[in-house]
Amino acid sequence: MSKEIAAISRDFESVHDKAKDFGASANFALEELETDLEIDVALPKKRARKKKRMTGEQCQDEAVVNEVESFRINVYSSTQLWIE
Repeated sequence: MSKEIAAISRDFESVHDKAKDFGASANFALEELETDLEIDVALPKKRARKKKRMTGEQCQDEAVVNEVESFRINVYSSTQLWIE
């Protein structure tokens, strides 16, 4: 059973799609209730950070700029280690 859960939880795209669908349906329900509340379904944008390079350094480290990929790498993948 735990292997089945781990296999399902590894599918980030379907989890991300379900989260967007949930946010959209929650916003629709909140709109019907005529409240001023709204759920933000988009991930927040972060500025690109640049590292200083030492003299003679050839390589440039590039950070992940895409919000969804950054979330998948930094949050989602690290939480998978706790599940397995």
